[in-house]
Formats: sequence, structure tokens, C-alpha cells
Amino acid sequence: NRRFSVAWTCSAAARAAIACGEPRPEGGWVAPSLGVRKEAPRLTLNFSFAGPRVTLTTIVADTTRGIEDVELMQRMVNDASLMETGLNGR
Repeated sequence: NRRFSVAWTCSAAARAAIACGEPRPEGGWVAPSLGVRKEAPRLTLNFSFAGPRVTLTTIVADTTRGIEDVELMQRMVNDASLMETGLNGR
């Protein structure tokens, strides 16, 4: 229903995949009660790294709260990228 927006920044190259409504649980569904399945998007981020750590920052925004919050989310992602750069010395 597009209520939430998700943004992320990662110090490694990340590949994103979204699954929704596929047969297996990891295929994008939830069970609100026994025997009931509802489609639900599932985001998977994959990345490889050789160093001692990777910095991954994720932000979820409720879009029903207004455009100001979406703009805030964008600023937070930008700030997280700058923090990541400072932490990693790049």
C-alpha cells in the first residue's frame, strides 16, 4: 500500500531485491494468524566485504506523516553517508 518508504546507505556495494507473494516464507508474505497468509514485500540487501566491518544504515519513514518527513529521511540518508565516510576515512 506504499505507506512506508525505505532508504539505505552502505559502505559496500549493496544489491537490493524485493520479493512479494512468492510461495516460501522468504518470498514475501506474513501470517497474521494460523493458516492465513498475506503478501508483504520483503527487502533483502546483499553485499560482500573483505574488511573488518561494513556500515549499513537503514531508515524507514511513514509516508502518511507528510512530505516534511520524507525530506527529513533524505537528509538523514545524506548525513549517514557523510558519517560513514568520516568513520571509514574516505
